[in-house]
Amino acid sequence: MATGRDVPSQFPQATLGGQKYDIRPLPIAQARAWRQSVKDPLQVIISTIAGLPDISLQDLELSSIVGLVQHVFTTVADAPDILLAWLYAYAPNIAADKERIENEAFDAEVADAFAQVVKQVYPLGRLASAIGGKRFTTS
Repeated sequence: MATGRDVPSQFPQATLGGQKYDIRPLPIAQARAWRQSVKDPLQVIISTIAGLPDISLQDLELSSIVGLVQHVFTTVADAPDILLAWLYAYAPNIAADKERIENEAFDAEVADAFAQVVKQVYPLGRLASAIGGKRFTTS
């Protein structure tokens, strides 16, 4: 680690199974590698969810409902486990407590923690504020 640089004294935190964890930023090269590893699978998950139409299940035939459920299921069924694996890859302090987390935490907590990671590796709000003078909030 470089000397003479100010390291933040506080980091964003995530709560998993009732315990708080720091979400520490990775150096640029490590963050770049992490982003590259999640880019394609994350795009599939996001586009599948975003592409779902507003539908009334009462108006669909059974075969259409089954097809829709199969499509969504095959794309996003493993999403909570995928997010958790990506969280472990990004935050070794969280990965070190894997057994406790998987026995006590909820999928919604994992999603919230992953959102904190995304804010670290995609600081788009900060970038837009710096270049355009606009303020963006991320929570």
